[in-house]
Amino acid sequence: MVNTFRHNGVSRIVAEGELDRADCPRLRAELRRAAGRLDLDLLRVGFIDSSCAKLLSDETEKLRSEGCRMHVKASPQVLRTLEMLARAGLKSSRELLTDLKTLRIALA
Repeated sequence: MVNTFRHNGVSRIVAEGELDRADCPRLRAELRRAAGRLDLDLLRVGFIDSSCAKLLSDETEKLRSEGCRMHVKASPQVLRTLEMLARAGLKSSRELLTDLKTLRIALA
């Protein structure tokens, strides 16, 4: 399930449960509506399939290149899927994973 809230130029996207191919169109649309600042909360995602993780990686890379400021939090399950895609050579997953690990270290 994906829920979106917008307030004062900040888009907050909160996902929970399972994210799979059926959720890709909604997630893509919400990410493409984000501008300026994005708060992406994936802490309650128990499963994410590779198609949804790739979409997430590609769209956040695009937002980053457009100057969007992002704060992303992810569950261990999301991190594992991104790690798998990064090992397979997907550059955008590697970059998002690096950002998440840097944030995790900064918060520790």
